[in-house]
This record gives sequence, C-alpha cells and structure tokens, in this order.
Amino acid sequence: MDRSMKKRFRASVTARLSFVIFVFLAGVLIGRLGKPLLGESVLATGDFQTPSWETKALNKEAQGVVKGAQEVVKSAFSRASLTGTTRSIKPGPVRTVCENTCPTARDGVCQDGRPSPGSNATSFYETLHPVVCDLGTDCADCGPWVTTATPEALAWAPVALLRTAETKLLVRRVASPAGYIFGITDPELDTDVSRHVNGTGLFEPVLTLLWHQLLANCVQQDGSRRLVVDVGANFGYYTLMAASLGCRVKA
Repeated sequence: MDRSMKKRFRASVTARLSFVIFVFLAGVLIGRLGKPLLGESVLATGDFQTPSWETKALNKEAQGVVKGAQEVVKSAFSRASLTGTTRSIKPGPVRTVCENTCPTARDGVCQDGRPSPGSNATSFYETLHPVVCDLGTDCADCGPWVTTATPEALAWAPVALLRTAETKLLVRRVASPAGYIFGITDPELDTDVSRHVNGTGLFEPVLTLLWHQLLANCVQQDGSRRLVVDVGANFGYYTLMAASLGCRVKA
C-alpha cells in the first residue's frame, strides 16, 4: 500500500470513528432528557457495546479498533466495582514538606504554583502563574506543603525535571464547575491544549460539559465512589476533572 493510500485509509478510519463517538455523545445528551445517562448505565452494568448499525458502517480495520477498545473497557469494568459499593482507599499519613532547595528559594516570591501566604487563592488562580519549584521546595516564600502523598511521589521532582529541560510550566484554575488547578506550557509554542486553556480556561468545552454530566454522580449516597479509567491519560485534563468530582481514577 503506497503512502497516499495509507494516508487516505487513516483519514477514513479517523472520520468513521469520530462519527461513532459523536453518535455516542449525542445519545448521552438526548438520554439526559428522559432516562438515565448512557454513561450511568455503563457504570452500573459494564455493558459497553457499539450498536450493530454503527459497526456495520465501518470497514474491517476500523471494526477491529472499535472491538479492541470495547474489550479494554470490559476488562477494566470486570476488575472494578460496577455498583459503587467499594469504599475509597484511605489517604496515607499527613506529611509536611518544607525545604529551600529550589534555585529561586528565599527571593520573596512564591514560585511552587501556590499563592503566597496571606494572598487570595481564588483570584490568584484566575490568571496564569509560572511554576519554577516543586511543591515544598520554596518553603521560605510559600510556606510548608502539607500532603498525604506517598514517599515515592515525594521523591519525584517533575518541576525540576522540566526546569532542566528548559520547559515552561504555568498553572491556572480551569473555568469549569470542578475548578481544579491545571498545568500548561508556553501557549505560544503549544497551540493546542495550552493555548485553549490560557485563552478560555477550558479545553474542548463541549466534551468538558459532557464529562461533567457523566461524572456528576461519582460520589454515591453511601459515600462510595465510582471508578473512572482514563486509558492513556495523555495531558491529564480529564483525569484531574474526574478526581476533582470525587471519582476514583486509574490513569
């Protein structure tokens, strides 16, 4: 198969899969009007299937992709709680991190992604702020970082790694009801996720709305939480959204 044919084939598969996803999401919104969300029934039963008429519209290669995705989801549901009866894992012990190992520590400016002590956190996160230090490593300027993170997580220094690679990291609050803090890079260089979040506070507004609809009931009346499996996770936008809405998340 020559290069042009491969390119046309990939474009065909992408277009058809996009159509399937569009039909699924449209069905979710329509179902909201008179019956439980399709996503809710999936969470309750693990029944994740593509309607036969949609599958027939795909060629054999695309059908294989869809079926493979279905098997991944079914496998995840078979290992997870489908009814929300599994209790949340208790957080680990509280730890306090207070170091001044960041190169910009003690310069009078908090640069670990948090507002300076005494400042307004709500207004702080409405705009982009550069992050130069890992949490807890700019203690003189930011104050201690209190966390339940594991020792393994604390040993990881992602901001220092980005700093070594001369890659910018900026944070702001996402403009959605969940309102979680999200990290991006230079919007001038990343014209996709970073530019959209910088300009509007959101990435993929329609899908953001749909995810909020799907995950609205993550926390059950008995206090248990449903499971969200974010396959790939990629840039973490939807991973953080699910966690901020109270879901258990595997990414």
